[in-house]
Amino acid sequence: MYDELDTDVLVIGSGGAGLRAAIEAARSGCKTTIITKGKIDRSGATLLAGANISADIECDGNSLYNMGFPTAGKGDSKEKWFEEIINQGFFLNNQKMVEKFVENAPYRVKELIDWGLEVNGLESERGISVSSKGILDALMNKVNEYNIEQRSDMCVVDLLMNGRVNGILAINVFTGDYVIYKAKAVIIATGGWHSLYPFNAGGLDLSGDGQGMAYRAGAELMNMEMVTFVPSCILTPYIYRGSVFPYVLHANGYGHLLNKKGEQFVYDYFDPSMIELALHTEWNKLLLSNAEFKEIKRAACPNGGVYFSMKHCPNNLFDAIKEEIPGLKYPIYSRLLQKMKEGYAIEVAPAAEYFEGGIKVNENGETSVPGLYAAGECTSGLFGANRVSAATTEMLVQGAIAGEHAGKYVKQSELTQVNKEYAEELRIFLDAPFHRKTGMNPILLRKEIQRLAEENLSAVRTQKDLEFVIKRIGELRGKMLTDISISSTSRIYNMQWMEYIGLRNLLDVLEISSRSAMMRSESRGVHFREDCPYTDNDKWLKTIVFKNESGTPKPYLEELVITKIKPPSGRTEYKTFIRSICEKLVLSKII
Repeated sequence: MYDELDTDVLVIGSGGAGLRAAIEAARSGCKTTIITKGKIDRSGATLLAGANISADIECDGNSLYNMGFPTAGKGDSKEKWFEEIINQGFFLNNQKMVEKFVENAPYRVKELIDWGLEVNGLESERGISVSSKGILDALMNKVNEYNIEQRSDMCVVDLLMNGRVNGILAINVFTGDYVIYKAKAVIIATGGWHSLYPFNAGGLDLSGDGQGMAYRAGAELMNMEMVTFVPSCILTPYIYRGSVFPYVLHANGYGHLLNKKGEQFVYDYFDPSMIELALHTEWNKLLLSNAEFKEIKRAACPNGGVYFSMKHCPNNLFDAIKEEIPGLKYPIYSRLLQKMKEGYAIEVAPAAEYFEGGIKVNENGETSVPGLYAAGECTSGLFGANRVSAATTEMLVQGAIAGEHAGKYVKQSELTQVNKEYAEELRIFLDAPFHRKTGMNPILLRKEIQRLAEENLSAVRTQKDLEFVIKRIGELRGKMLTDISISSTSRIYNMQWMEYIGLRNLLDVLEISSRSAMMRSESRGVHFREDCPYTDNDKWLKTIVFKNESGTPKPYLEELVITKIKPPSGRTEYKTFIRSICEKLVLSKII
């Protein structure tokens, strides 16, 4: 009935965090296996990254500056970087995690360069520009060097427990067969839950799988209300849908955002002191997303967005743009740029990009469940309420940490028998839609779930909208249990079946994200409550944690982990608080 395999450390996910975790676990002498529902090193968020890698100047007596990048990191320090992350994370960060991040980041950057990563040039004062493919290729070379077992096209359904995590139940996508993998430790590195939103800057395979299975196994989910939207992603032309092309242009000072009447609207949402922050700093994601969502809600353009135009730009500027922004030299973007040069406006909107919320881990990558670790974007705690450093650096640092500590745990553990009774319950649940003659297509249910998220859990939230989502979720769970039918009886590469399996995870992350957003009755970082437009440091300098208790999500408020920086007090209007943080960082010569 089941194929049964075993390993020491099982890594779920093959993006940067998963590959780096596997390398570190294998270094410690553990038999290590990477399992992913896509293709090894060509699935997940890493391949879609920009990409740049961040580090401060200090790295074993060297720096990015001393590595040969003349303007990178000059005058920087770990202390400045630490302060920036805490302030721009709206003080919600786990400061132990941030300390470990800034301490380890430069080593991970230098290490990757030593492994053959090609550097394209300078991205910013603290970052170097690389390609996502280059990162993955450098990591894969090491994975192959350590002879790490690789299992592609394996859909992991759930974690298996026996007093601790000791394996997983998966489905071989190409055969439809069930597989049980026994393991001494499991590392989740599955990324965010981008596909909960129909319009996102991630990938279809990023569906909250890790968060869902960790939650069902008893691990805690934290700060799930924190979702970053990147503004000005392309809605139409459809061939470019989801591209951040106009966002990059706008962040570099090119182009105008226009409403359906062809009028600039950004200045209607910000006073003069906020315009520079909204248009040309790292705050542009949360601020512009907020403004674009409000304008779309007020009077959307034909396809549900706003317009992005470069009609006002002189013709000779377009050639300069191609030189200044190398990625825009690709033929597909050159054609679009030519159309915009001719006066064509494209329609854009904010897209779900990054998730600060996720599986609660400590500074060692450990969850609250013995034997279970997590790394990368599927976790929470490092960036608090707003990410300001590169996710590529996060995945490298956290991947290495989780792999190291999982390796240590394995040395003190033995393989134990998995809970086959639970595996059998899962199999019956998973097989059920094949036995129903009629019912809803799982793809239609996914679209309904996505519509709920898009309309009620966007960058602008209200109590009324969130209450509606939570009420509707219970009805959708009932549909999933009784009404889903799969039309094809074949289990071989059955995409309807894969959709059905993923629906549990989408429903779990939608519910907990909505409950957490409703519970946090303030606006902080990327979480903006239109009915609570203030940042309340007296009441809400706490993390919101959810745990699965007998199938019911139970919330807990937890105190912050503080080591160096004491958060401020008081209740302040949201934009005023953002301005105060920026002024503080400028005075400290951090930004």
